[in-house]
Amino acid sequence: MKTLGQRYLHTTAAVRGKAGRFIDKLPFNFFYIGLIKQALPNAKIIWCNGNPMDTCIGNFRQLFSINSPYYAYAYDLLNIGRFLRRVLPSWAYWQAKKTDNFLLLNYEH
Repeated sequence: MKTLGQRYLHTTAAVRGKAGRFIDKLPFNFFYIGLIKQALPNAKIIWCNGNPMDTCIGNFRQLFSINSPYYAYAYDLLNIGRFLRRVLPSWAYWQAKKTDNFLLLNYEH
């Protein structure tokens, strides 16, 4: 896992520059929280959660990559709602673990 973390840091070096911190806001990072924690044990993970209706509308209005199958859910409001319902158990799981490097923030607060 350490090698994976080093590769990630190497491939993001151009984006990070000389900054001491780097924010990777890819929408699907929540799928990889366990892997991220293993590969980058010092990484701080912040999950920003908001009103589900706002999230659904925001996803629908945002034109993600048309060629990526990852974002196919975002072109239909019903699919976005289903997708969000599947994400919430992951959110609850990581919130319940109460690990030092994981923080859940609510946009409204």
